Amino acid sequence: MYFSLIFFTGAPTGLSEERMKLLEKVNFQWDARQAKWEENYRELAEFVAMNGKGSLPSYQQSRLLRFWCNNQRKEYRKLLNGEPTLLAGKRKEMLDELGFPWVQKR
Repeated sequence: MYFSLIFFTGAPTGLSEERMKLLEKVNFQWDARQAKWEENYRELAEFVAMNGKGSLPSYQQSRLLRFWCNNQRKEYRKLLNGEPTLLAGKRKEMLDELGFPWVQKR
């Protein structure tokens, strides 16, 4: 992840353009956080495909995925409050397409 931060800040990476192209050829993930978000999203999409739109796993089914879903809700609240959030751009739209329940039912 450190490398991806240096790369995106524009600081020198020490990598030649040729080496960067070789890394891209093997699908090197330049942004580890985005790659992890997409991995969790795919896992949630598979769960929704099997269990219906708007459904989320219980803690017993997938504790890590449920934790990730709760973090998405926290980011949504930040978005509503006009605070900086990681739930930017198409991330919210992608979750909306799955029928993501932004408010937890009590």
